[in-house]
Amino acid sequence: MVGTWLSTVITGQSHTIWNFYQPTTISLTRNLMGALLAPYASVTAYVNINGATAVQSLNINAEVCNPPIIIPSCV
Repeated sequence: MVGTWLSTVITGQSHTIWNFYQPTTISLTRNLMGALLAPYASVTAYVNINGATAVQSLNINAEVCNPPIIIPSCV
């Protein structure tokens, strides 16, 4: 996943949540930029996840690293 939105931590990666609400299995073969939300999925990853991760189970041969999620204020 490439492009100007996901190229920097401040603009896109920390503001993107990939919401996979239905899958039960996910296999990542390319770096994921942004947070991964897959509450029912067993995730296998051979690449970095550049963001927060919330999954049922995680088998990873890489790293889960920054950025944290930045939630805009709703005021």
